[in-house]
Amino acid sequence: MRAEVFEESLALRIGLLEALPLSGGDHHSYPFPSLATTSAVEEREFLAVVIENTYLRLTILPALGGRILRILDKRTATDLLPLRDVLAPVVGGPRGVTLPDGIQFRLTNEDRLNALGTVAYQIDAAQDDEEDAGVWLAESSMAKGLSWHLRISLPPDRAEIHFHARILNRTFKGVPYNSGLTLDKSSWATEGELAFAGDQQLSRFDRETMLGPRQVDSWTMKVAPGPCSIAGNLRMGDDLSIQVNRPIPSAKVLLLTSGDETLEARFDLYPEHPTQVPLNGIVPKAVVVQGIEGTELIRWPALPPAAAPPPDYCEPLLDRFVLGGRHLAHTLKGIEALGAKDFEQADEEFEQALLYNGDDPLLWWAKAIAQRKMASEGDQVELPNAHFLAPLEPALRAEAFLSQSSQQGKDANPLVKTLSPEDLVEIACLLLEHLLPDEATRWIDEALRHQDLAMLHYLQADALLQGTRMETEAAHHVVQGAKAQLPPNPWRSVELEALERLAKRFPTDERLRKLCT
Repeated sequence: MRAEVFEESLALRIGLLEALPLSGGDHHSYPFPSLATTSAVEEREFLAVVIENTYLRLTILPALGGRILRILDKRTATDLLPLRDVLAPVVGGPRGVTLPDGIQFRLTNEDRLNALGTVAYQIDAAQDDEEDAGVWLAESSMAKGLSWHLRISLPPDRAEIHFHARILNRTFKGVPYNSGLTLDKSSWATEGELAFAGDQQLSRFDRETMLGPRQVDSWTMKVAPGPCSIAGNLRMGDDLSIQVNRPIPSAKVLLLTSGDETLEARFDLYPEHPTQVPLNGIVPKAVVVQGIEGTELIRWPALPPAAAPPPDYCEPLLDRFVLGGRHLAHTLKGIEALGAKDFEQADEEFEQALLYNGDDPLLWWAKAIAQRKMASEGDQVELPNAHFLAPLEPALRAEAFLSQSSQQGKDANPLVKTLSPEDLVEIACLLLEHLLPDEATRWIDEALRHQDLAMLHYLQADALLQGTRMETEAAHHVVQGAKAQLPPNPWRSVELEALERLAKRFPTDERLRKLCT
């Protein structure tokens, strides 16, 4: 069968949590509140994304942080991630609770702040029998400056899971970073750009580092059932059982006997079922499976681990990981040119920045804005490139809206309808950060048609005071901000600086005073 991806409903019994009031001790979880477990349990319906091929079936829950909650090995009818009767969060993690179920994506050595929340997703179906099928998961504004895209997929002809991650530092300062997967080392074989740092953490580096300003990191991994090899597993009994994860035609099986004699035979190995190799009473000291080209694919017993490396073994990798400053300098110059309405110069600066940091989707987005402002003609690759790098980036939805005529009625624009409150604020901050107050004002006007958020009112008030000195309208937004819903809590420098300026301008406003303390 071709690899398939689809949605289905899944009923789960899950332990309920309690959000605690924000306090000065919440610096690890801010801008989210800390959480506490309760004794209450409730059955709820979740929308699940299922990816399936002939051999494996993955169940992914976007509403629980995008974790892979279940993996069924269809060849053996085995649940590789057995599901508990009740999903019960336990004490731990930066917000006070963690859910120890499934395989989840991390940005640092700890759980993500939104590891129990909803992430955006987009199904990526196979177009033919040769392609893999998967789903893109993404967050843009839930991790204090980091946004990420993670594609999880299954190839049509292999019993292995593919991960492709892209992580962007959206800020102009370094952010703590060490992305990876929470994965049981004893149950899975892995191959790719992550390594185990402990029994449960598959990580980019052996220790936390910093993701530089506007730096993008990406990595790929393959994960397969069983700890032996990404190619397959060997099990010893009266016979030798070889279970492969992909077809290996004309494989050579080598048996090393106790008398140091090597016996060999060739087999066509297929993942649909294990291949039984009769041992005829031989108890081998070691078994090796080689591909047709002689490459070693599976070994039993596994080779002993190498001697512990010196503490600084990853320094060369980290040196290569840290980018130079040229991309950042050109990016900041481009933003300065946007603010001066010199869009041709902005376009040139962003073009130079892309020479050094071409996988930054926000650079392509900013260049597209400069092109739009110049009313550029001809083929443009800026937005298609940004969509390729980050298909769920909310700034791209905003650009689609801002590219439309401003002469619209009072009805809310459907392009903005599905964006979350966090995304609405994130886009407003991005436009202000890129010195585009007119674009930000138009965006906030539209966003307020969808969500009456205090932070949108405050950003609008500050933009009006900074750009137009429209104090009456700004004061109106401050009054509305005191009435509107507060979440998401402010944490970006754009938000904090706007709140400080407004608190000085409107010293009697109680909510502004509290937000600034």
